[in-house]
Amino acid sequence: MKPETEKLRSQNPQGKDRILLNRLILEGVYYAELWWMRSWQPNAELCHPCHGLPIDRFEIIHDSKYAHIATEIANQISFVSPATVVRYHTIDWEDPWDFEKVYVALDDWVDGYRFDLDHERYLVHLVRGSDTQKICMFALVESSHIPGILVHNSPPEEAAPHGKASTVDLDLAKYDRIAARFQLRQKDAVSVLKKGIETHNVHFNKLISEIEHVAVNTNEPILLLGPTGAGKSDLAERIYEVRRKRNIVTGNFVDLSCGTIRGGYSRHLVAGMGQAAKELLE
Repeated sequence: MKPETEKLRSQNPQGKDRILLNRLILEGVYYAELWWMRSWQPNAELCHPCHGLPIDRFEIIHDSKYAHIATEIANQISFVSPATVVRYHTIDWEDPWDFEKVYVALDDWVDGYRFDLDHERYLVHLVRGSDTQKICMFALVESSHIPGILVHNSPPEEAAPHGKASTVDLDLAKYDRIAARFQLRQKDAVSVLKKGIETHNVHFNKLISEIEHVAVNTNEPILLLGPTGAGKSDLAERIYEVRRKRNIVTGNFVDLSCGTIRGGYSRHLVAGMGQAAKELLE
């Protein structure tokens, strides 16, 4: 059995239906796309029995003016996998390269689609469409708005007449080498926050871990409270260093004691004296 086939089968232990979501958007590349579709049929090839991935239902999202091409793809799928049911969904794209419009259109479609996770498993095939449409579909899968995983296939070759198929689960924690990288980065960030000093204080270690989690997952300001001499400024500088390493912030860390600011120019000492600062203060 091929490794790709073994992987695909292992990801469906309960034998649930495999539903494939695919998009057919050929805006501006009709002739080239049609030629490519006839020379290599990625949708139909993915449904080929040789991959060990029986597709029970194939959902095609397409522009209404390309309904005839959607029908041709459905015929190709029926030829290699007669048991696969093909359903059509029409989205008339105002501009398939406009990120906001495309995302809103796909998000609306997802909101209206009835996902049945108790009985079905969903695969998303990013083989057709504009780059913007692929990015938006990827984002919807990554954010779990579409509760599925990505599936892709390659063109035929001598060793694989029907190409190869494999899945991509965007839960990076499931990949050992990637998870190890995340753990190493987290350990490095915690080490910076603790000045490289290992401690056995459970409460302190938990606090540092929580600070690290907040520091690397948001660029919002962090308020540190504590008595004088507790080390707030020192910790703030180390938090900044962690964020700077993650490219969350830029520039140099500035330690400013608000208690030393006096007089009518105090606000300008913080915001500056330029026109932009004046407008900001007003």
